[in-house]
Amino acid sequence: MNYFKSCWLPVFLLAFGVASCTSLDAPDVSAVKVKLTARRFDRDFSAIDTTAVGAGLQRLQQQYPDFLNFYLDTLMGFGVRGQYADTALPVREGVRVLLTQKDYRGLFDTVAAHFPDTKAAEAAITDAYRYYRHYFPQAPEQRPLVFFTANLNRYNAITYEDLLGVGLDMYLGPQYPFYRSVEIPEYMIRRLTPASIPVDLMIALHREQHPFEPENQRLIDLMIQRGQELYFLTKVLPQTPDSIRLGYAGEQLHWLEDNETYVYHFYIQKKLLHETNMLKVIRYVTDGPRDVAISAEAPGNTGSWIGFRIFSAWMDKHPDLPLAEALKPKDGQQILQESGYKPK
Repeated sequence: MNYFKSCWLPVFLLAFGVASCTSLDAPDVSAVKVKLTARRFDRDFSAIDTTAVGAGLQRLQQQYPDFLNFYLDTLMGFGVRGQYADTALPVREGVRVLLTQKDYRGLFDTVAAHFPDTKAAEAAITDAYRYYRHYFPQAPEQRPLVFFTANLNRYNAITYEDLLGVGLDMYLGPQYPFYRSVEIPEYMIRRLTPASIPVDLMIALHREQHPFEPENQRLIDLMIQRGQELYFLTKVLPQTPDSIRLGYAGEQLHWLEDNETYVYHFYIQKKLLHETNMLKVIRYVTDGPRDVAISAEAPGNTGSWIGFRIFSAWMDKHPDLPLAEALKPKDGQQILQESGYKPK
């Protein structure tokens, strides 16, 4: 069975290489073997001769037998299904249009200009994956890494079978005007930068094993699910600032730190922790611009932050518990009780 996960949880930073906060207890992973074979599908696809698209697709199939059909049929929805003839309707009215239409060509050119190479992204991903293999040694040492564009369809980072994928069109920076044209919210746009790449890819890897499943669960269970995910990010990205890996802008993170007690008591007073109506609670554990029900200054996704704080307190009481075991599904109320969590 094919396995596909994507990540739409970008984070904020202007570029790679900005000063970061190093975790003092980060393990030495220099001996962990990792080999990611990077390929620029975006370049090879955009270089297809538009007078012979079918033949170009056949050649590309030889280069990317593990990715081309998935890209054409799942990510782009063309329904080519291996029929690469120029006369085939999906090729003629889908692929060829993508390769020739002015706006689409402009996107290919913009990606090429922003990413003349992907060395920085590859280095950041390799570092993160090295930590990932440290905690999950059963993960494959070698994995193909494919860079692609998907017409601003919000495919930031994906996993598919053993493949890792990065949609470079989703990391062009907040100044890129066409994000607004496709109605991506401002609070997301400000985060669409190259530094998001390793975080998004680690989230996609986490969700391979631990998909977020909000149906028929209490808010406290959803908060712990999200908290586990954010805790995982601190382990595989120990040198990344919290404002990057936790998904909050700097001022939002400061507000949460200053108002942690207030936010937690809001959930208690409103009797939300054991609420199971997904329509009432999903807003607290998903991204959003702000949550005015809590405060005019409160960012969205406050439940995930509190869940992270609770789960971190629980982990402090279980320092020898392997990460793989800690991330297994947990009863949220039990974690809360055992954590001794007391916001300051």
